[in-house]
Amino acid sequence: MASPNPAVDLLRELLKQVPKEQLKDIYKEAQKIAGWKISAFTPHPKQDEFFRSGAKIRLFQGGNRSGKSTAGCLEAISQSLGMRTWYPSDDPARFVGHRPPTRGRIVCEDFQATAKNIIVPKLFEWIPADFIKKIKKNAVGVETDWELANGSRFNIMTNEQDDDLFEGWDGDWVWYDEPPRRAVFIACQRGLVDRGGKAWLTMTPLKEPWIYDELFLKSHKGSGIEVFLVDIEDNVGFGLSKDNVDDFASLLSEEEKQMRLRGKFHQLSGLVYKEFNPSIHVIPPFPIPANWPRWRSIDPHPRTPHMVLWMTCSPQGDKYVYDELFHACLISELCQMIRAKTATDKIIKTICDPLAFQENPLNGRTWADEFRQHGVPVIQAPKALSQGIMAVKNELVGINNKPSLYVFNSCERTIWEFGRYQWDDWRGNSKENRSLKERPKDKDDHAMECLYRLLLQDIKWRDMDHDFAPIEYPERDVW
Repeated sequence: MASPNPAVDLLRELLKQVPKEQLKDIYKEAQKIAGWKISAFTPHPKQDEFFRSGAKIRLFQGGNRSGKSTAGCLEAISQSLGMRTWYPSDDPARFVGHRPPTRGRIVCEDFQATAKNIIVPKLFEWIPADFIKKIKKNAVGVETDWELANGSRFNIMTNEQDDDLFEGWDGDWVWYDEPPRRAVFIACQRGLVDRGGKAWLTMTPLKEPWIYDELFLKSHKGSGIEVFLVDIEDNVGFGLSKDNVDDFASLLSEEEKQMRLRGKFHQLSGLVYKEFNPSIHVIPPFPIPANWPRWRSIDPHPRTPHMVLWMTCSPQGDKYVYDELFHACLISELCQMIRAKTATDKIIKTICDPLAFQENPLNGRTWADEFRQHGVPVIQAPKALSQGIMAVKNELVGINNKPSLYVFNSCERTIWEFGRYQWDDWRGNSKENRSLKERPKDKDDHAMECLYRLLLQDIKWRDMDHDFAPIEYPERDVW
């Protein structure tokens, strides 16, 4: 009877030509090959990027069923084997960077629901059976301590356990399946210091908001942290069907879709600048040539800290936020710090919040007068918020998706505000009459205000060695 698969028929014909005494040996070898299922694994594109990354900390952040746990499991096994066996021998991604035996740790949510029902079955599915040397179970019957034939060892721990149990360990790798508590993360990362080990988190960001501030927003170039945002649809054709994904999506609200399908933090749902990606827009500082043009923007306040941003522009038209100042002090002290940071740089223009130009009814003086008196003359900045927001968005996206706005990683307040600058909440007296506000929340926005006002200026390249013409500030007769 012919098989529906022509390859099977061909194999049968070839086996007929093999002497019977050799068939038993061939069968044994075939069983061994079948046991190495991991060698036949095919990663989807985002998984492939994750495996090829050399970052010390990788955040594989995805929606439900996006292939994140499978990627985390296969990376753990590969670190134990010393290679990613599904890549060919001449592919640099095949080798993990160190030779076994290694020591590792897997941290998941709990023993019963996660370790027993998800992590352990995946390990048994992908680790070749003949390569498992010894397994020990814990008191609740979960396989927690693993030793492989090459001497590599790893154990499974959970967020349920006390913080002290994570201390005093050293190893080569840690896989966090779903967000760990910060204390757990720090204890495990300390254990990687001696060996220069690597860690990766595979998670849907439904809790542990510290990860957003301390990992996601710090995942800029040179930080040793890399983020991979994975959509559930990235796994369609690699284990999921489009129809099943659509059925699941139909049950979710728009906010739930962002987290459960797209793998985005809850904090990102109302962000003004969703285009901002620290891995792309945040860069290490570099020496700015003396002939590059520069601008300053000041957002002064009577009570909260003052904010100052510095921006420059390259000959290619790229804009860089290269310095910042966030400090509560007197105007005279602020001017002294501004002058110290600026030094001999040629500043084309310094703009300032319109609040600085309101006159004191008793003497007619303004903050702008005080800035001038202390060596930092300013002109009034525009208040065109909507136009400014669109200007920032356009620069973040750029032309042909090549951004034209970057932030030095030393500008920590600016980066932090990018991750906090949100649209205001609903308005209206009832659900039926509610509409989305068109303004961001008036909170954590000092750097963002300086930024949009700068980009409403004529920010373009000019050679300051030949074309320096600082703006002429109007004289004031009120002192």
